Amino acid sequence: MFNQVLERFKANNDIALLNILLQQPVEIRRFPRQFVFRAYIPKDRYLFDFASMNTDWLQYDTPDDAWYFGVWVNRQQLATLAYAEGDWTLAISVSAVDFNEELRQMARFYEPAPAFTVITDQQIVQHFQDRSQFPIKFLPCL
Repeated sequence: MFNQVLERFKANNDIALLNILLQQPVEIRRFPRQFVFRAYIPKDRYLFDFASMNTDWLQYDTPDDAWYFGVWVNRQQLATLAYAEGDWTLAISVSAVDFNEELRQMARFYEPAPAFTVITDQQIVQHFQDRSQFPIKFLPCL
């Protein structure tokens, strides 16, 4: 199954993530609803930020975002990626339903954080990421 996941990433041209993960030994764990790949790469999160700029990965804003922490989401791959101080965790869901459940758990765990703040002479306005863009939408069955 690991090779199938790698092939899925290659087919979707997600070579940047593969290159990052395959530089180090990877721990692979199978759970009922997802595969989890873990690796330690002693680099900061910008390694992935710049490698993923033209891919389907989107940053998932959290209050903890910093050079040593980051979270990303890929709807096409049904995947999430978390980075904390060199530890990379890639979780690939088995189905879109499982992926949406992963996103629900992330929304409960990570409080919304301002994506950016605008400061003028009159006011301070915080702008938040629209997290509704992440879940897979299903068409109703007729």
